[in-house]
Amino acid sequence: MTNHAVKQWLDELKHWFYRAEELVNEIAVEALRLSLEKQSLPQPQSLGTKVRNLIPAFSNSTLFHKTISPKIKEVVEMLETMLREKDVLGLGEVSLGKAPQTQRVPSTSLLEDSTVYERARHFSYVVGPYDVITKFKAIQESRHLRTFLPLHNIKLHEIMHLKMYDHLTSHYLTSTVTTALIPYLSYLRVLSLSRYRNLTLSESIGCLKQICYLDVSHTKITHLPESVSTMYHLQTLLLSYCNRLEILPEDFGSLAFLRHLDIRGTTLLLQMPKGMSKLKSLQTLTDFVMGKDGGSGIRELAELQHIRGTFALRRLQNVAAPRDAFCANLSSRTLIGELALEFDAEDTEDSEKARELLENLEPPRNMKRLTIRNYAGTRFPRWLDPDYTNLTYLCISGCVYCPSLRPLGQLPSVKELLIEGMEYVVTVGPEFYGHSSSRLRSPFPTLESLRFENMISWKVWSNVDVEGIAVCFPHLKKLRLHDCPVLKGNLPMHVPSLMEIEIDGCPQLDRLLQRVPSIFPLEVRACLHAELASAIDVTSITRLRFVGLVQLVSLPPEIVGLSCLHNLEIVKCDNLMSLANVQLPPLLKSLEIEECGALESLPKGMEFLMHLRNLGLYGDERLRWVPGNSLPTSLSDLSVFRCERWEFPIPTERMQHYISLESIKFCDACNNLVSFPLGIFPNLSSVWLMICMGLEKVYIPEGIDDNRLVSLSDLRITACPRLEIIGKETGGGATVFPAPNLTCLDIMSCEKVKPVPIEMEGKVLLPRISQLTIEKLLSRLGRSLFRFSCLTALFVSDPEVECFSSPDEGWAFLPTSLRYLQIVECAKLRRVDGKALKMLTSLRRLSIISCPGLESLPEEGLPLSLGHLVISECPMVEERCRPEKGLDWSKIQHIPCVMINDRCITGPQSANIDIPGNRGG
Repeated sequence: MTNHAVKQWLDELKHWFYRAEELVNEIAVEALRLSLEKQSLPQPQSLGTKVRNLIPAFSNSTLFHKTISPKIKEVVEMLETMLREKDVLGLGEVSLGKAPQTQRVPSTSLLEDSTVYERARHFSYVVGPYDVITKFKAIQESRHLRTFLPLHNIKLHEIMHLKMYDHLTSHYLTSTVTTALIPYLSYLRVLSLSRYRNLTLSESIGCLKQICYLDVSHTKITHLPESVSTMYHLQTLLLSYCNRLEILPEDFGSLAFLRHLDIRGTTLLLQMPKGMSKLKSLQTLTDFVMGKDGGSGIRELAELQHIRGTFALRRLQNVAAPRDAFCANLSSRTLIGELALEFDAEDTEDSEKARELLENLEPPRNMKRLTIRNYAGTRFPRWLDPDYTNLTYLCISGCVYCPSLRPLGQLPSVKELLIEGMEYVVTVGPEFYGHSSSRLRSPFPTLESLRFENMISWKVWSNVDVEGIAVCFPHLKKLRLHDCPVLKGNLPMHVPSLMEIEIDGCPQLDRLLQRVPSIFPLEVRACLHAELASAIDVTSITRLRFVGLVQLVSLPPEIVGLSCLHNLEIVKCDNLMSLANVQLPPLLKSLEIEECGALESLPKGMEFLMHLRNLGLYGDERLRWVPGNSLPTSLSDLSVFRCERWEFPIPTERMQHYISLESIKFCDACNNLVSFPLGIFPNLSSVWLMICMGLEKVYIPEGIDDNRLVSLSDLRITACPRLEIIGKETGGGATVFPAPNLTCLDIMSCEKVKPVPIEMEGKVLLPRISQLTIEKLLSRLGRSLFRFSCLTALFVSDPEVECFSSPDEGWAFLPTSLRYLQIVECAKLRRVDGKALKMLTSLRRLSIISCPGLESLPEEGLPLSLGHLVISECPMVEERCRPEKGLDWSKIQHIPCVMINDRCITGPQSANIDIPGNRGG
């Protein structure tokens, strides 16, 4: 007898107890279905109570005898066997004495991987950009899974902006999971397929009768299958930000146990289905969408008494009679903390109906957040008054017919206030601040963030209250004014806590800031008549951004007094001509100037800016470097893009002093630059030289030791037509390029350049290279590529190569570490051998672009590891890859993301999609 044998017995026992519980659930599901078919909707109960109450109606059915009864017999027999084995093992009552010995070891073994996976109950994995079929190999035989839960590796800054998650990353899932795996996991309780952009759901998902939690949020599904209505045990359904979802199942009211329904961000959802009043267990209902006809109306809300948290009433213009709004009984729903009342912007004709309707939708007095959107009435409801003492956030958006605001200044707890799109408002003044009361000595006592946006008729912002006293915003930290084109006069005078201000599209403002001692970031946009000197009166500003200031000819001399200024950006100031006589603040760390087409020179004495780390110049077409001027040696990043007249600013004899310089990026700049030395800047790690029309060589000067390139990790040279030499000349026209830590080498569209040797006498010169671009050099380099064990990305363009697998072409010698392969402009390429591709077991992305002669994809298929396939400008292959009909469709249908001419064909998308990181198509 061993403890290991006991553990095996306990594992086996656990498995059969799980099977018994699954069987009980199966009985409950079928009995519940029969009950619903008889229109007898049960109330939520415990599992045991449900089974006891419902099984009499089910036990006499044919289905019970054919399917359930044999399973019961199997479980009972196995549990009896387990009891007998318990006796053999000597496992009796719990005792403090010595365990009895036995001579028999159970024959059942759980040590084999296949058995462990087969009996797995919970499965989770970290989501990748492309989740391929091999990721799910371990659970292909796991028919008793209860949990299928992808884990998203969301960074902290993404967690704070989850609504923007789709813009930050994309995930794609092999269709095999939804068609050939999940429909057979009939015991699933928890299923999440969230954030897969290519997700489609078929009616087969209805087989998951025991499902309690279903998450398909942040996907592109257009509808839920009708079979979802038969998931009678479903308690949580997450559909948030399914921005193409148009309709919910017709029999949605059958989900009697549903407690949480999240449909935030489903902007195309037309209406709620009939029978919503049956969902009496609902606690979370984020949105209720009013339909014009056929769906659930606002009256059905009367039956949903447990709604709490965040709640939005959308498309309110579809409510037939304003008096029906009383049925919602919002004022008594004290568990709702955030409420949105929304009309459609394009349907705002009946102003009186909208006014009466909104008046009848009075929120509870303990409300914390309130949004009113696209209201068509001419005045706001009377209930919007200071009695909302818990209200901290208020948004009034698109209420175009209201000529004035309510006295919002008397709301005692409001911290964030957003007012936008009120086209008839001309004046904001005393009516906005309200009369002082015994509770409030001054308006807006807690306001921290104030935003006015798209106020096209707003002319006057009065800074005095009804008693003529200047208004103070004691806690205001952020002020934002956007698109207020006729607003004139001054901004508020008393804002002692202001830290951030952004002004955009307010050309008539006269004076920007007064008495604001603690501003840190300041952004000024398109303010044609503003006095800039007033904008830089504040010495505590740390970030200053000027955008679209047409009147700006030069920076005011007062700017040098901004002793705390670290970041200065000047963007699209078309008349800014010269900064030669401007003295910049001494602590400046970053200076960026973008698309200032008239600018000709930078400030003199820049070498004295000893804290400057970043200098970025973008699209300044007339900008020249003045000889004799110098850049500070503190510089770490120098980027110059689209500045054709710019000359290289650092003399060769001074280069060794720039010990902090790590990155140089020139694109369509420095056309007079003939040669660029490497190895002189001691810590230079990244060099980009693109569209440098005069560049002839990137060289290592005489006397520079090879070890001076140890810092270089990234070298990219593109479209330099005169370039001939890269590296150190060794005689006889040969060159060497000793960069032992180089990880990225891209050389493209440089027709005259000599080959960069990557090995010499059997020694690899670039041992750490991970990304490599090769043009017209494959036959020379291909046989050496297998030596590069770190190579993960390879970009190939060779008009002479004809067959992917030919050893003479070098294709058969690619390293197995390769994850991304791109083949571009191989005009003679006819065939791709699948045997060579299948050797690349780590390959994740394959792009074939502008190969018009390619006839088909390989007969052997593509690697199972492949998650992203791009085909573009390959007409014969495109035809063979047509969904369902193409001859090569069976070879690619399992791939999560297949892009044909920038169109994803493996999912519900019908529009062009930008795939992050999709280089060259």
